[in-house]
Amino acid sequence: MDKTKSKTKIIFDARPVSGIYTGLGRFTGELAIALVKHVMVDDGVDFVIIFPDKCPQNRYVRAVLDIRSNNVSIVYSNVKCVSLRNYLLFGGVVKKLDGDIYIYPHFDLPLALKTMSMIVIHDLFPLVVDNYFPKMHWLKSKIFYFITLASCLKARIILSVSKTTKQDIARLVSPLCNEKTKVIYEGLTLKLDQSYSNNTDLMLSAPSRRFLLYVGDRRPHKNLSRILELYKGLVNDNYYDGDLIIVGDKRKFDFDLEQHLHQGVICVGNVDDAMLDMYYRNCDALVFMSKYEGFGLPILEAASRGRRIITSDGGALAEIAPRWAYVIKNSEPLSEHYLSLSRYLNSNIDTSNLTQYMQNYKWEVVADRIFTHLDELIVNRDLRVVR
Repeated sequence: MDKTKSKTKIIFDARPVSGIYTGLGRFTGELAIALVKHVMVDDGVDFVIIFPDKCPQNRYVRAVLDIRSNNVSIVYSNVKCVSLRNYLLFGGVVKKLDGDIYIYPHFDLPLALKTMSMIVIHDLFPLVVDNYFPKMHWLKSKIFYFITLASCLKARIILSVSKTTKQDIARLVSPLCNEKTKVIYEGLTLKLDQSYSNNTDLMLSAPSRRFLLYVGDRRPHKNLSRILELYKGLVNDNYYDGDLIIVGDKRKFDFDLEQHLHQGVICVGNVDDAMLDMYYRNCDALVFMSKYEGFGLPILEAASRGRRIITSDGGALAEIAPRWAYVIKNSEPLSEHYLSLSRYLNSNIDTSNLTQYMQNYKWEVVADRIFTHLDELIVNRDLRVVR
């Protein structure tokens, strides 16, 4: 490392924003904006963002272009994340940028990377969820394990998005990673945009009947079959008289939802942010009962709008859930909860600590904590990242 540099050069790899409607894409985009805002007032940092080269209209790319200052530069790359080319060759791309610190928001750190690095581990699905990969799960999960192990051992700091994920890294990847793993929760990506709630046409399109809401895809670990069982039990035993609206990707994976549909179950597919906000604001409760999650973003989205939440103890869900959430252990029979759930769905909930709860999930807080840990990487240098 060049000790004569007058500034610290930080590289943030934002290529995952190409998947704008994925959790990783939104996380990367929101974090890019928060980090740019942070370094705008820091004369001691040169900040480089790597964006994918084929998404100039991506809203996160446009946002960064609109707000960046003179110490923020952008480069573009056609190398895709989670690819053989990325793993084998992208370390050379980073080397040419001559940075001091490289931040990568995913698990597959380039093999030949020499720059000090910070990575983000969101979850360990392939190591926790049986048959997470529909085909060749054993082989793909082994590949995932060895890439994750190599990345975690190489990275100087690992950011995990929950305490649960940190524990999983130490337990399933390597206990050697525990000390350098830092917990930084995600921020809220579905904004509390007043224009959504003031949109008369949107409000008129709200469902006329009461409804429970599920947001997510149909992968097996999402436990949709258990959610359907819960809904059918509540309705059949006259504990609930509304619908169940399912929002998200309609791909079947290995769960054919259509074969399990019940009267009152409505599948709407993917929706835009304004429509999703409308569903959250009008639902009786979010039902999100995964077998495992590294974070559980729908819980945060529902909580931010003061909604009831029915969730499970799968992975980090109980950790992320607010105190007013109703938690059902995955090992418990659902029938034991029908009566108390009926009372929960028809009672007022105490959201008095909502403001305090949301403090941990602000992107400016996420950025500030990241820069706190970046200081740890350059503690032996004369330069410091200004917070």
